[in-house]
Amino acid sequence: MKTFIKRRARKTYIDRRKLVHGVGVNDAWFTVQPRIDGKTQLYIIYDRWVGMIRRCYGANPSEKNKSYLGCSVCDEWLNFSQFDKWASENWIDGYQLDKDFLLSGNKIYSPDTCLFVSPEVNSLMRSSTPSNGFIGVDERENGKWRAKLSMNGTPHTIGTFDTREEAFSAYKENKYNHIINTARRLGVSEDPRLKPALISYAHRVLEFGE
Repeated sequence: MKTFIKRRARKTYIDRRKLVHGVGVNDAWFTVQPRIDGKTQLYIIYDRWVGMIRRCYGANPSEKNKSYLGCSVCDEWLNFSQFDKWASENWIDGYQLDKDFLLSGNKIYSPDTCLFVSPEVNSLMRSSTPSNGFIGVDERENGKWRAKLSMNGTPHTIGTFDTREEAFSAYKENKYNHIINTARRLGVSEDPRLKPALISYAHRVLEFGE
């Protein structure tokens, strides 16, 4: 994390603070956006906290944010100081806050359900069900079925098969192996809850396809 020097906020500044999206309380003792050498600095953890609050409580969610409908933030994290304490202890540069890797379908941001994950890990759960109902499979013009998998943001073709079921089976097996290999590469700085969550997810993929 880029070095951020916390400077005590003046009482008049603290008194002017308003609720963030009607629910979030910035109770930090320091200034989260100080001006230094004529430039405004933004405390990155505060930026992540505001983003979390906005996704859950911001007005008029856009089309791409409909996946956050029904999401909420636990009472503890509605106070910025509590989120700041947790995030400072768990922060890894370049990683993203995730709410549903530990608990599939989770809608609540909290210390028990959230962790920081790499973009690579976060992308593992980003899949959409196509019109044919089979993730990772599309029909070719020659009547064959292609299996494909996105790895680290790059699409890869697994192969072409005679049936949709064969292609789907190949997709599941390849995604399973990709997740397991990702779990094996985790470093010591990773959240200890992540590896078992990845392995559990890999088995769900192999059984059900996700």
